Amino acid sequence: METNIHFYKIKLLKEFAEHCRIVRDQLIDELIINATDPIVRKRRYRMLHHLSIYESQIIQKINDFQTDDPADIALTIDYQTKLPVDLLHFTHRSA
Repeated sequence: METNIHFYKIKLLKEFAEHCRIVRDQLIDELIINATDPIVRKRRYRMLHHLSIYESQIIQKINDFQTDDPADIALTIDYQTKLPVDLLHFTHRSA
């Protein structure tokens, strides 16, 4: 059963990294477009910094996740539908 747990952890990590990449690309594009606006530029740098910290923390949590119960993995996989929403909390453009 341990092999299945590793598979699901890797699957979750891959999907999370993809969401982060999409958000990061959007922030970098906005940074390039608004390069002359110091306020937008500073906010995008801050958002990129927070995204990096958040991504690192989630990767560590996925790695450290220990279980023998496949139901725990199912709950974790269900959480992946919330990941894009969580990313929007600190990349909100009005903040």
